[in-house]
Amino acid sequence: MQDNTFSYTLGAGGVATGSKCVMTINVNRLVQNAIWDGGMSDISMEMEVMVEKVHKYLLAFNAILKERQAAGLLPVYDAGFVTPEKQYLTVGINGFMEGAESLGIEPDADNPDYVKYAQAVLKPIYEANRRDRSDGVMWNCEMVPAENLGVKNASWDKAEKLYVPRDCYNSYFFRVEDPKVNVLDKLKLHGRDFTRYLDGGSACHINLDEHLTREQYALLLRAAIRTGCNYLTFNVPNTLCRSCGYISKQRLDRCPKCGGNDLDYATRVIGYLKLISRFAEARQEEAQRRHYSKGMEDDHEPSD
Repeated sequence: MQDNTFSYTLGAGGVATGSKCVMTINVNRLVQNAIWDGGMSDISMEMEVMVEKVHKYLLAFNAILKERQAAGLLPVYDAGFVTPEKQYLTVGINGFMEGAESLGIEPDADNPDYVKYAQAVLKPIYEANRRDRSDGVMWNCEMVPAENLGVKNASWDKAEKLYVPRDCYNSYFFRVEDPKVNVLDKLKLHGRDFTRYLDGGSACHINLDEHLTREQYALLLRAAIRTGCNYLTFNVPNTLCRSCGYISKQRLDRCPKCGGNDLDYATRVIGYLKLISRFAEARQEEAQRRHYSKGMEDDHEPSD
C-alpha cells in the first residue's frame, strides 16, 4: 500500500485520489513509427522518448492547477473534498492491441511474443513514473476507456496510411469481437503478465448474455485471483423495448412483454450504464460486434 496507494475500487478507504489530468499515447502509431525507424527493439526507446514529453506536458498542467488554486479558483480543493497531493498525473494508452496486430503478433495470453510486446510498451512508462515521483506529484499509467478517443485515433491513423484493423481502437488486451476468446482467456489477458505495469487501471469487462449462478461467479473470482486479474466487472446488458417501455435485465432479441423487436441496450461504461444508441456512430458499430459469452463457456479453472 505504501508503494502504490491507488485503488481501483470507488471510494476505497476514503482516500481522495483520482487523476488530475490524463494524457493518452496512441500506441499503434508509436509502434509503427518505431518499426519504420529501426525495428522491434526500438519500441521501448521510442516509448521512453514519448513519456518524457508527456511528463513535461502533465507537469505544466499541474503547475497551472497550483496557480488556479492559489487564485481561489478551485474551491473543491480548498474545501478538502479532493486532495491534490493524493491525485495522480496519468499517462494513458490507447491502440495497444492494434500495435501488436500491426506487427503480426497474435493477442493471446499464451503467446510469449505478446507478453514481450506488452513489456516493451508498458515497462518504460512504469519506470519513468516511479523515477519522477516526488512530494506532491504522483504518477500512474492506465489503459483508458477512450469512448471517443478510440474512434479519433483510428481515423487519424487511417489518414496517415497506417495499419488500422478496426474503426475504433480497443480498450482491452483481447479482441472484444472474437468469439474464440472465452471468459478465462480474458482473465489471463488482464492478469499479472499484462497489467503489472498498469498501476492506474485496465478494467477487464466480462461481457455475458445472462447472469451466472452464485457458484459460477465464485469460480470466476477465484480464477481472477489465480491469474492476477485485479480489476474486473461483469457486464450483462439491459434490454429496453422502445415500443412498450419494458426493461429486461438480460440481453434479448425480442421483447418478452409485447413481442416487439424495436430494442435498445444499456451497457456498462466505466461506472455507469449508457444506452448503446447514445454512443458515437463508430462506437455503436463496435458494440454490435462485441461477443457476449453465454454463461460459463469453460467449466474448468486455469492452471497457475
